[in-house]
Amino acid sequence: FGNDYLAVSDVLDPLHYQAVSSEFKLNTGTNDRTVAIYPFNSTTLIVFKERSILAVENLYGDLSTVRLTEVTREFGCVAPNSISATGSDIIFLSQRGVISLRQTESGISQSVILPLSDAIQPLINEIDESKHRAACGAYFANRYILSVPVENGDGTNQRTFTFNFLNQAWEGYWDGALLLPRYFERLVVAK
Repeated sequence: FGNDYLAVSDVLDPLHYQAVSSEFKLNTGTNDRTVAIYPFNSTTLIVFKERSILAVENLYGDLSTVRLTEVTREFGCVAPNSISATGSDIIFLSQRGVISLRQTESGISQSVILPLSDAIQPLINEIDESKHRAACGAYFANRYILSVPVENGDGTNQRTFTFNFLNQAWEGYWDGALLLPRYFERLVVAK
């Protein structure tokens, strides 16, 4: 809640929490707004802010051991619906392009220096920055699918990119008014 507060509720009761022992202040002294919170592993939450990324670690049992770690101040998340888990990685759209956060062997998250989208950066630069919050992404069949609004567009997600994790390469993109996703959701239709 607010720009800088995170509250941990009681089990199976999301409306109640202990105000002193279950409330955390994130990034004191900055006016960086929280965009999204996403689980990283069984004991870590990633807090995506507009211009930074934080990790709340050791979230289990007694919350007195919880530790707040700054992952980076170089970039943040610009589109909360672009965040997607791909096994031990989290992929999302940032100011620099498509970024992957990875878990190291010691359990601490770190940012990849080179954006995943470096090979298609001229196309990423065509994303409408005033509407990038509408972008959405999903992981399916070893692929990250990202839909974004483009400059001189109508504000809808008119371009959809696909990154293949098996080939470690971008497969191309769809462009036009026939595919305008707002969200991606996985559904089981029939078995």
